[in-house]
Amino acid sequence: MILKNCRFILTQDPKRRVLENCDIRIEDDKIAEIAPNIKERDDKVDFSKKVVMPGMINTHVHLPMTLFRGYSDNLGLHDWLKKMMAEEAKLTAEQVYWGTMLGCLESLQFGTTTAADFYYYPYERAKAVEKMGLNAFLDSTVLDKPFFFKDAQEAINHSEKFIKDMQEYKKITPVATCHSIYLCGTDTLEKIRDISNKYNVIRRIHVSETERELKASLKNNKATPIEYLNKLDWLDDKTMLVHCNWATNMELRMIRDKGCKINHNPVSNMKLAYGKAMPLKKMLEMGITVSLATDGPTSNNNLDLFDDMKVSALMHKFELNDPMGIPDQDIFDMGNIQGAKALKITDKTGSIEPGKWADLIAMDVNKPHFTPLNKNNSILSHIIYCSSGQDVSETMVRGKFLVREGKFTNCNPEEIMSKVQELMGD
Repeated sequence: MILKNCRFILTQDPKRRVLENCDIRIEDDKIAEIAPNIKERDDKVDFSKKVVMPGMINTHVHLPMTLFRGYSDNLGLHDWLKKMMAEEAKLTAEQVYWGTMLGCLESLQFGTTTAADFYYYPYERAKAVEKMGLNAFLDSTVLDKPFFFKDAQEAINHSEKFIKDMQEYKKITPVATCHSIYLCGTDTLEKIRDISNKYNVIRRIHVSETERELKASLKNNKATPIEYLNKLDWLDDKTMLVHCNWATNMELRMIRDKGCKINHNPVSNMKLAYGKAMPLKKMLEMGITVSLATDGPTSNNNLDLFDDMKVSALMHKFELNDPMGIPDQDIFDMGNIQGAKALKITDKTGSIEPGKWADLIAMDVNKPHFTPLNKNNSILSHIIYCSSGQDVSETMVRGKFLVREGKFTNCNPEEIMSKVQELMGD
């Protein structure tokens, strides 16, 4: 397949080149060539009105929570968790499957090609993700209280079994997850750490979300949340820390020195009133890998990473009282190449380069809100401040269009939406 005459290609290669009026040749699931005037053939596609960029990488999401969209608005985190977990405990495998299908549908519509999902019922989620065609990192989230399992050890065993079983799935990478330090004790944290090390998989945890968590950790653990994890040998280059809004300077140095990665969830953080923006500028200046994420559709309330890009850019200008804030290029990087770095897949995706998966999205920029548009001083600005996931016209995962001209190619969206409405409408 050849994508002909792309108006602009935001390659996200090491030089962050923006190419104009070039073609992209795709062979099987990979990018084979990027150049002007590639020899035409029958399977060419006219992209002369399109801006092409790497697919978005959502490094922290709860896909099945589409089921609860709009259910628990206007609550702070801990009240929100109490209300949500009471409802989640009632979920069936069928509901989680269809909620994941809907989450994948929405993700693909908005240009996400890789998602790191964080939830329960892992096998049902795996079936849904495989059917929808998304690249995914999946877990069986562990916590101490009886929650789908009789106790923490049964949840830990299930998590390990899922990691071993995932070899049969082509687009799924298993990960090990503890919910948080306030829902997982020392023994559970250490066992998940050991599983992560045994199978050499990423481990994840919500951490340093609120001032309440910080104070509780100082009282109960005699350490800040991330300092506590460090004492448990939880921090290394496989560790993904979700949120970190209340991380201290000491903790940031630990994160940097250990090579941990951080997820930034700006819309969800604001909606749940975390009380403080994460110190993003300081993190980036220290060389910490920070990637962008939506969090779940019950705390966001959508899965549009373009929304999170804009909110992140604006949040930090405001927080820093600095109109420069975070450079546009850094904001854009967090949505793709930095996400790939966080997930250890920069050799496969995150940029448009020969040899990498053809994980691409395109926007039709022949629209009023993209006009005027030029290569040198407006294209990134338009992507961050003017666009939304609704502007995505094509989503390609590993060389296959899953969305083409705004239409899904491999599923019936009406069936998925109707099924979720049937299951959750009352």
